[in-house]
Amino acid sequence: IHRDHRKLIVVDGKVAFTGGLNIADEYRGRGLVRHKKGGWRDTAIRLEGPVARKLHEIFSKTWLFWKGDSIEKVTNDDMSVDKGLKVITIFSSSSRGRKRIRKLLYWCIRNAKESICLTTAYFTPSRRMMFVLKEAVQRGVKVRLLLPGLSDLKAVMYAGRASFSKLLKWGVDIHLYQESVLHAKSYMFDGIFSIIGSANLDFQSLRKNDEGNIGVYDEGFAGEMEVIFNRDIEGSKKVEFEDWIKRPLLKKILEKFFVMFRRRL
Repeated sequence: IHRDHRKLIVVDGKVAFTGGLNIADEYRGRGLVRHKKGGWRDTAIRLEGPVARKLHEIFSKTWLFWKGDSIEKVTNDDMSVDKGLKVITIFSSSSRGRKRIRKLLYWCIRNAKESICLTTAYFTPSRRMMFVLKEAVQRGVKVRLLLPGLSDLKAVMYAGRASFSKLLKWGVDIHLYQESVLHAKSYMFDGIFSIIGSANLDFQSLRKNDEGNIGVYDEGFAGEMEVIFNRDIEGSKKVEFEDWIKRPLLKKILEKFFVMFRRRL
């Protein structure tokens, strides 16, 4: 099923917000999937300057595609930036765009030399994703994966957990977030390049959906992102291989069943 999964707010073409945030009761802890500590955990980024104008153009093109009235273009007034971060838009609205997102993710994983920190709400890795993560660990890269301990889509959760045994055996660290429902999608590589957006590490995001992400190449920004990542790790439970293989038989059956439908979830 093709859908527009992007999340984007643009104000006057000068300020933009994008990330994983939806506008829904769940974010206040009032949805069907609730947690004792309240609203969902998500990540978004606020942007100003030329990149905000670029996101305004992306929104306008989508608006016109769906037969909306033409939106006035933003002028260049007051759009200069003296000291800004190196930022790229990683938006997709076609198979070619989705391919670019996949190629960027795989390139980042394959070229990481020290650390990979991946946070995603829905994780159903392809064979290729599994292979490049295994390769990274074999190169000596520390790979940490932060996933939901509680999910609003249990079928997807079980399908993703079918990959845990192999990943743990290869040396990937897996942490399950316990503080609330985790809906964030953010990826950091070597403490210098970060991606924040709507794309999960699942078949739908990387092959079917329109997605919106921002890449930031800056050591200081990546450092702040890693502080947030480590704080989330503190609120998580690490999955140990010895404990994982002893999980109940019913869970193993559910994993094997739902992973067969990985491309449809």
